[in-house]
Amino acid sequence: MSPAGGGREKRRHIRKDFYSYIEGVVHGSTFYATIQNLSLGGMCFEVDYPFRSGLHLRLMFKVLDAQQRPIEVKARVVWAQPLHMLFYRVGVIFTELSPKAKHIIKAYISALEIEPEKGVTGADKYPLLFTPFRISNLTLKNRLTLAPMFRGYADQDGTVSRTLIDSYREAALGGAGMIVVANAVVDRSGVMVSRVIRVDQDRFIPGLAKLAKAIKSSGAVACLQINHAGRWAKVDKPLAPSAARMQLPNELSILDGIRMTLSDRYHMRLVNSFFFALLRCRHGMTLEQIHFIKKCYGEAALRARKAGFDMVELHGATGYLLLQFLSPRLNRRSDGYGGSLENRMRFPLEVVETVSESVGQDFPIGYRFMADELLAGGLHVKEAKIFANKLEKLGIAYISVTAGSYESFFLRHVMNQTRKEGYANSLAAEIKAAVSSTPVITTGRIIRPAFAEEILKDNKADLIGLARTLFADPLWPNKVFEGREKNILFCNCCNACLLCVIKDEPVICSMWDKSKRTNINIQLKQEKKK
Repeated sequence: MSPAGGGREKRRHIRKDFYSYIEGVVHGSTFYATIQNLSLGGMCFEVDYPFRSGLHLRLMFKVLDAQQRPIEVKARVVWAQPLHMLFYRVGVIFTELSPKAKHIIKAYISALEIEPEKGVTGADKYPLLFTPFRISNLTLKNRLTLAPMFRGYADQDGTVSRTLIDSYREAALGGAGMIVVANAVVDRSGVMVSRVIRVDQDRFIPGLAKLAKAIKSSGAVACLQINHAGRWAKVDKPLAPSAARMQLPNELSILDGIRMTLSDRYHMRLVNSFFFALLRCRHGMTLEQIHFIKKCYGEAALRARKAGFDMVELHGATGYLLLQFLSPRLNRRSDGYGGSLENRMRFPLEVVETVSESVGQDFPIGYRFMADELLAGGLHVKEAKIFANKLEKLGIAYISVTAGSYESFFLRHVMNQTRKEGYANSLAAEIKAAVSSTPVITTGRIIRPAFAEEILKDNKADLIGLARTLFADPLWPNKVFEGREKNILFCNCCNACLLCVIKDEPVICSMWDKSKRTNINIQLKQEKKK
């Protein structure tokens, strides 16, 4: 084997052979990667872990749906090619391959040459994925949902742009049963980045109405996620449950993770944002501010309903305001909104109640749910399960499970953990076990349809949330349904989209062809001139 060409277009072509994840061990440390090319002699994979030639690895992977257990091989690195500061392409030769492993790899290679059986659809192959599912008073045509992922396509003032409408229309036409539009801000004090959607004034309703209509007319349920950034907002005096306090061991490990992961150009942006969040949060929210923001959530949800959305989702994850109140690491209030878990749950639960009163009982409310912050002293699954039970008692329409926050995302062990296929599935299963009937959506690095079907079969979740997967290829659901899996542009987990967010630029995907990547920025610039 030899390294692929350096061009990005060439790398995308190679990605068509992607089929599975790989788990490896080097110097006693575990890493996760995506298989790119595979033969009896060796393989090529992509990983966010620096390698050098000559390293000896132990690799475990599954490439056939029928495999009960991963095969294990020994390999040696023969070349390593950096793609950008977050990602490497690595070529290895197998130094030890068992007869069973040879048989499985041969079967995999042979399967690539076989055309799909005519007349066999995704509904035949993956019956659970393409079964209709009911959320409250809404029926989804299948169990595939577009999980919220920030795109940065709104106009600078927060108005819905044509580019944003086209992007979500494309996702709806791709076949997902529900489309969750990410991160609509409920008040100007909660704006965290440029080109974020706003829903804090009536003047935004007409644009949101066009967006909802585009999604619904394309065959999907339309859901608007509403949010307040709290301490991460780009304002002079961010709102937060408590004044920020430097916790030196935690903060140093976070900053070291950022430094190790990103180049100077990027890591300084994050470090600045991190320190600004600490330095500007000098006071906790007053009771008047708490009541005002609850009212903002209710009014924002009502605007979403007036615009024609079928439901709203409250963003209670990633590190934003609702999670900040829930987290014992960030909420150090001494009144009825802090301290015990019961008190820390009070604000997000009151927001749910306020929204429900505003929109009415017949308008479903979902919740983007943090199962584990993956940080010392943060919210963990034991408390999260109690919170999930409280949400169910309030009649929440669904719980969309995720893990990790802005502070933990760049820790080396967390980055490695979140590269694992379905890294949040075990957490989703625990949350599902904690509630009696509320539907649970699992998210987090779900790329293969066979794996998604397996999650549903094992009853770990009720629905599958796909964010980057559908951003890379919005037609994923239709291609799977039509038996065209070989034509899917699989997300390669390269984090190019994340770098766009760090740079505060419109988000693009490295898997797209060059014209599509270029056109996004051209379209947004043209709309700005109008």
